[in-house]
Amino acid sequence: MSYGHIEQQRFNRYFKFTFVRNSWARLVSEYKFKGLHRRMSFRDFVLNGLLPKSPYTDAYRHIEPQYNFLHDKSGVLLVDFVGKFESLQEGFDHVCSKINIQESKLPHINSSNNSPTIIEKIKKLWSFKKQDKPRHYTEYYDNDTLAIVSDLYAKDIATFGYVFGE
Repeated sequence: MSYGHIEQQRFNRYFKFTFVRNSWARLVSEYKFKGLHRRMSFRDFVLNGLLPKSPYTDAYRHIEPQYNFLHDKSGVLLVDFVGKFESLQEGFDHVCSKINIQESKLPHINSSNNSPTIIEKIKKLWSFKKQDKPRHYTEYYDNDTLAIVSDLYAKDIATFGYVFGE
């Protein structure tokens, strides 16, 4: 039984690529996506043990360091190209050239700045709370949360060359 895996020799022949995201921005995105920003501060989420700890849960998979997905147990990178979400189009262009397909402009569909859906508009009408405008990820951090999250994602930050605030 193959369990969906391919032979090593065949795997080695493929051009393998991935895209990573700034870890600090990624965690803020997860916090907001789960709706936790409506119930608690980002500081509470990080400092009060609300970050999932077990690597065997779906919740942890959403915050697991990206390094773990891309390297084997010996630390060997398993893909041929690592692009960054923050420069997605440039990375996509590189992938297109490597696999000999025509470059094309990627659509930007899932953005927090996109026009709200009908349901979101209705929720805003019924909400008595002032609607917050999107904030830059750096605004969620203080010295304590920055230290914890930087430690959690130390391998990602070092491996992929991220700097807080860029």
